[in-house]
Amino acid sequence: MRKYTSTIPIEDNSKIPQFFKLNDNDADLKIIRFDKLEFSEKLQSASIYQKLKKLALRDKIMNDLNLDLSKVIDYGDVLGFITNHDIENYQIEDVNVSDLDLQLMTSEYLIEFTGQEFEDSVFFKELDMGFIFKNSKEDAAKFINENPNVKFTIYRINNTNFMEISDEITNDNVNYDFTIIPQAIPNVNHRKLTKDDLKKLSKTNEVSLLKFKIDNLETIIDNFDSLEEKLAFTFYLELFMAGRINQITNKFKFYSEDFALTDSFRKIELDSGDVIYKPVSKLPKKYRDLGSSSIHIFHSSGDTLIAQGPKEDLIKFLKEFKLRFGKWSAFSDKFRFSATISNDDLKLFDNNVLIDDKVLNWKDLEN
Repeated sequence: MRKYTSTIPIEDNSKIPQFFKLNDNDADLKIIRFDKLEFSEKLQSASIYQKLKKLALRDKIMNDLNLDLSKVIDYGDVLGFITNHDIENYQIEDVNVSDLDLQLMTSEYLIEFTGQEFEDSVFFKELDMGFIFKNSKEDAAKFINENPNVKFTIYRINNTNFMEISDEITNDNVNYDFTIIPQAIPNVNHRKLTKDDLKKLSKTNEVSLLKFKIDNLETIIDNFDSLEEKLAFTFYLELFMAGRINQITNKFKFYSEDFALTDSFRKIELDSGDVIYKPVSKLPKKYRDLGSSSIHIFHSSGDTLIAQGPKEDLIKFLKEFKLRFGKWSAFSDKFRFSATISNDDLKLFDNNVLIDDKVLNWKDLEN
């Protein structure tokens, strides 16, 4: 049900699928809040880590309280459960982890396990639960089949075809699901591009930061009449902020070869010795899923998006993102947005766009 309702746009929110219907009118919404993520050089790893931390806590509470996903609100720094039970006793201590964005960059599967810690995994001892990334279906199946006494959940990353691996699994202690994680990381041969590399992708040699925020999200959620509406809205919002973002970044690409389409590219030599190609004209459709995004998504969840990239790409990206959000929300006038594109300062002005200290309204940006 979650897979097949995941494409319903927010304008159809009144047609709440059966998946979100509640039978217990006496249950309350209990909220756990996580630290809000601010910009830093390690923001993407921090954002992925928070995703894993929330996922572990969510699954532990669901298992202990016999809840299903129709009783869970999960967006941004908020994790909520519709239950009569107390959840204040659930705590997780932070653990030291390596660069999770590098692991995400090459991985198709995220595997959750309980009862045993594995090398190169993120393990939360308080919950007796951990996660490990695997690059391919073959790697994931091999790892799971070699540990027949461990309970696993296999999450397909950014792909709802999550049962594809089931024929390769001999372990009986396995559940299957999909998860959505922003995955745009500019790279060549799995090496992340540096800020100097991104400058060479820019015609003006400028790399900027983008921060986008829905200014009044909490008010919008509070104004819904029912828990069912809150469940449906936050579910679809997170799919947009964390999932649709990957589709938008696909419009901003560079490549490690020119496919003999020399006139369609600008050739760029990086300090590392790598050569990359930036399109200067529209490419045939068959090349659109290749290459790497020039936009680096550091964090996109709940009400906030933070990204870095060539300045001209970021401006076009922001326009595309705002247009897609408008279509998704049926251009509802209840949302207020602010955004800034700057080299260093991520201050925001309510319901305006700030580009290098110049304040614009959203109509100015569109024009």
